[in-house]
Amino acid sequence: MKVKSLISNSLRYSASDWYNLIILGIILFLLENLYILPGNPPGIDIYDTTVFFIIGILWILESGYIVQIIEETIGGSKKPPKFKCIKKTFVHGLKENITMFAYFSIPLIITGLIIVDSKIFLQLLELNPNIIFGYLHSSKTIYFALAIILSAFIYFWYLGVLINMGRNKGSMRSGFDLEGISLRLREAGIGNLLFVYFFIVFVATILLVAFSSTIETIPLNIYQFNVGDIIIQLLIAPYTIIFAFRMLGLLDYYPDKKNLN
Repeated sequence: MKVKSLISNSLRYSASDWYNLIILGIILFLLENLYILPGNPPGIDIYDTTVFFIIGILWILESGYIVQIIEETIGGSKKPPKFKCIKKTFVHGLKENITMFAYFSIPLIITGLIIVDSKIFLQLLELNPNIIFGYLHSSKTIYFALAIILSAFIYFWYLGVLINMGRNKGSMRSGFDLEGISLRLREAGIGNLLFVYFFIVFVATILLVAFSSTIETIPLNIYQFNVGDIIIQLLIAPYTIIFAFRMLGLLDYYPDKKNLN
């Protein structure tokens, strides 16, 4: 499928079901803000443990929904998946997270080995710019560069992993089927994959940051949340996620399948 068709089809698809888009947006909003919602007392207690557990469940559901987008796109669906079978979404997400952790464990280990202070490690995971730039100016730059480059190559491969898992109904075994994944990458085409990769890693991030910096200037809050942030997390972010992984699923589309255009 040509890039123009990928974009136009994915734009229509992402806007075809606002109900499920908003549900995904609510999940994203809670992932971002659940820990700082009003009523959270200071310190680590049963409240924090419960919140972390809920955040883990929501993260898995988001991951499972992404796999379902790819799976149903490959199967010929013209609308995003519905949040009907939560068990299926959760199982898909659990398998995807285990698979992802297995692939990215090496760069994580490299990063972890060069960071002694666990608090600094957590700040790096949160993409704290002050900590990151401090380390980039240290003698450990080469190790971070190695971890970043390795992660970049792994994520490109991981797009093939997601396609193969989507084609095989979310099977975790298919996530480690090297021959099948290689075939998916070849069939999708390096040019198309690079386009989707570039969009997911760079374009989506830049657009969200740029849009966020603009819309956050809205001088209106609901409780402690800026209305601009709420719009981004409930609408813009889920739309971008659905759009990106619809494109990825379409890379496994073939002429003998039902026309998705």
